[in-house]
Amino acid sequence: MNTSTKPTTEDPIDEKASLELITRMIRNTQSHMEGNEGIPSLVWGYVTLAVTAAVWCAVHFTGNDYWHFLWFAIPVLGTILMIIFRKHQPDTIHTYIDKALCYVWIVLGAACLIFSVLSFFANMNILSTVLLLIGAGTAITGLIIKYLPIAIGGMVSIILSTLLLFCHTFDSYLLIFAIAFIAMCIIPGHCLNHTARKAAKSQEVRNV
Repeated sequence: MNTSTKPTTEDPIDEKASLELITRMIRNTQSHMEGNEGIPSLVWGYVTLAVTAAVWCAVHFTGNDYWHFLWFAIPVLGTILMIIFRKHQPDTIHTYIDKALCYVWIVLGAACLIFSVLSFFANMNILSTVLLLIGAGTAITGLIIKYLPIAIGGMVSIILSTLLLFCHTFDSYLLIFAIAFIAMCIIPGHCLNHTARKAAKSQEVRNV
């Protein structure tokens, strides 16, 4: 006797459930960033500003272009400080959006490093290239998590990266680069700090 069974199919998640799931993941990512109080953004922003100032001083007062190797201090110092910071952070559950953004920044970070090394062997506007890549990553991050200061900072950085193509003086070149990181990292980082403090105070009031 032949028996036949109908293939079973799982019901696809409906549109409303999908939107709710995505919204929860976005909120979870936002809470992670606010819980960190903007420290990662501030770390990279202030490290970049410090190294930019160091490069300007070294090249300006010595006239030796070999001081441009100081730029490689940014990933070294930034990574060390981030490792120290994360050791003091509690373990949290990461969503798919968290992981996707992490992969985006790994790729962009690797691209920036590769272009930085190639700039010593080829004639290219490396700061403009780096600013474009990081600005794009920042804008994407801000748009995905729906946090306006980060998205605006990334767009400002993209605009300033094109302005660097028309700079003809070393001082203005580094000044624009520094301004971009203030808009892209430092201002959003302090905004996240403010949001975290405000949320903490609201929680204290509810617990009273």
